[in-house]
Amino acid sequence: MINLKFKSLEVEGFQSIGKASIDFDNLGTCLIIGKNNSDSKVRSNGSGKSSLIISLIWCLFGSTPNGIKSEVVNTFYNKGCSVFIDFYVDDVNYKIRRSIKHKEYKTGLIILKNDEDISAKNKKDSNEIIKEILNIDQDLFLQLIFLSQGFSNRFAIYTPKVRKELLESLYNINDDLNKFCEKIKIKESENKNKYLEINNNKVRFESNEQNINNNIIQFNNNINELKSKINELNNTNTNITQDELNTYLNDIEELRKQYEDVTSKKTNLQLKINNLKNDINNLKSKNYTSSSKINELKSNQKSNVCPTCGQIITNASEHNHNIDKQIKMIEIDINETNDVIINLNSKLDIMDKKLISFNDIMNTISNNINSLNNVYQTKLKEYNIQLEKEANVLSLKNQIKQFKDLVDSNTKSLNDCKIKLKEAEKELEKVIENLDVISNIIRLSGNQFKAYLLEDIINQLNIELEELSKSLFDNRIIKISCDNKLDILLDDKYYEQLSGGEQRKCDIGLIIAQRKLAQKMKSVSSNILIMDEIFDGLDDVSFNIVLDLLSDEMQDVEDNIIISHRNIEEIPFDHKIEVIKNKNNISEVNFY
Repeated sequence: MINLKFKSLEVEGFQSIGKASIDFDNLGTCLIIGKNNSDSKVRSNGSGKSSLIISLIWCLFGSTPNGIKSEVVNTFYNKGCSVFIDFYVDDVNYKIRRSIKHKEYKTGLIILKNDEDISAKNKKDSNEIIKEILNIDQDLFLQLIFLSQGFSNRFAIYTPKVRKELLESLYNINDDLNKFCEKIKIKESENKNKYLEINNNKVRFESNEQNINNNIIQFNNNINELKSKINELNNTNTNITQDELNTYLNDIEELRKQYEDVTSKKTNLQLKINNLKNDINNLKSKNYTSSSKINELKSNQKSNVCPTCGQIITNASEHNHNIDKQIKMIEIDINETNDVIINLNSKLDIMDKKLISFNDIMNTISNNINSLNNVYQTKLKEYNIQLEKEANVLSLKNQIKQFKDLVDSNTKSLNDCKIKLKEAEKELEKVIENLDVISNIIRLSGNQFKAYLLEDIINQLNIELEELSKSLFDNRIIKISCDNKLDILLDDKYYEQLSGGEQRKCDIGLIIAQRKLAQKMKSVSSNILIMDEIFDGLDDVSFNIVLDLLSDEMQDVEDNIIISHRNIEEIPFDHKIEVIKNKNNISEVNFY
C-alpha cells in the first residue's frame, strides 16, 4: 500500500498563473472558481483555475494531462516558470521543483528526499527517479487523484474499438501481459538452465557412484595385501629385549669405570714417578754444584791472594786449614745426598714395575670392553631390525585402519550419492513438469490470455458500475460490453444513443468505477482528490444526485478540491480559491 500525502504546492509563471501557493494541510473541501477579466465574452473559462492544479501534474510527470511539456511558461509573467511540491510517500518526505527559464531556478528538475538532493545528472533520469518514488504513471495518477470530465471523455467519446485498446492501455494489460510473458520466459529459461544443471549433477552423481564403488574395491584389495605382509613379517620374530641390551650396556659401563679408575691410578703414579725423577735430578744437580765448590776451594789453597778482597794472605796455613774444613763438610753432604738418590732410585724401580702392571690391567679391561661392545653392536643391530619390523607391522596396521576408514567414508559417500541421485531424478521430473506447464502458459499467453485479463477488468468495472448505477439512475444499469470492440451501455441503449445528461452521468460512473478499480489494483491512496469540471452538463437534479454520490464515495479523502465554472455555492466548502485572470493575461490567486 502506497500512501501519498501532499503538503503544499507553489506555482509561479505556469500557463496563465502568476504566483500562487496552496497548503493542503486541513484544506478540507475547497472550491476553485475563476473569473476571466481579459476576455469579456467568457465568465470563468480560460481564467486559469484548472492550470493551478494541472501544474501539480506537470511538476510530477513533466507534462500536462493534454501532453504539453515545455510550452507551459506564461510569457506575460517575464520571470519564467517554476512549480514546487512538498509531499510524503508513506513516512518519507520528498520535495520536487521543476522549472523552465526561471530567473532564479533556471531550467531544471530538483528532487529532495528528506532534504537530501537525490536528483540525477539529467532530466530524463530524474523523471525515472520520480516514477520510482510514486510507483504509478500519469494515467493512473489521473484516474486516482485528478478526476475530469475531459479525461473521462478520452475514453467515452472514442469508437468502441478504440475504447477497448484504451482500456487495455489504461490498465497496462499489454504491458502487464508482456511483463508476465517475459517473466514466464525467464522462468522457462531458468527451468531449462535448472534442467541442465540438475541433469549435469545427475550425470556427475552417477559417475561419482561408479568411482566410489571402484575406490571401495581397490581399498579392500589394499587391506588384504597389507594383511599378507604383516603375516610374512610375523614369521621372522626375534627375542631380543631392551633389558638384554641394557645388561650389555651396564657391563660395558662398569668396565669403562674400572678402566677409568686404573687410568686415574696410573696417572697419579706417573705423576709421582715424574716428581721422584725431578727430586733425583735436583739432588744430582746439588752434588754437581757441591763438587764444583770443592774444586774451587782446592784451587784457592794454592793461591796466597784472598779471593774475596784480592789482598795477599799473610797466614796461609790457617787459611788452608779452613778450606779443608769446608771441603770435608761439602763431601759429607755429597755422600748423604748420594744415599738419598740411591734410596729414591730404589723407589723409582718399584713404581715403574707397578706402572707396567697398570698397563697390563688397562689392556685387559680394554679388550673386555671391545669384546662386549662387539656383542652389544651385534645384538643392537638385531634389535633394531626387530624394531623396524615391529614399526613396519604397526605402519601396515595403521595403513589398514586408514583404508578401512576410507572404505567407511566412501561407503557413506556412496549412500549420500545414491540419495542425491534419487533427489536429482525427482527434481528432474518436477522441472520437466514445470516446463510442460510453462509451455502451455506460453501457448495460452497470447490474445487468449489478454482476453482473460480484459474480461476480468471489465467484470470488475461492471460490478462497480452496477452499484454506482443505483445512485445515478433509477432502475437502469451502466454496463461495459466487450467482444472485438468495447461498448458502453445504459441498459440496452448504447452510449452514443444517450442524451447529454445521461452521457455525463455515465461518464461520472465510469470515472468513479475506474478510480475504485485502480485503487484495488495498485493499492494507492492519497490525501487529496481533484474534481475538474466534473459537474458540467448536469441539470440541477442530476447535479444533486452526483453530489450525493461523490460525498459517499470520496469519504476516504482528507481534502476534496472542486474546480467548476458553474455556481455551486450550495456545496458546503471549508475554503475557496478564486483565480482571476487580469487584462495583462496573468492570473492572480486569492485564498479564502
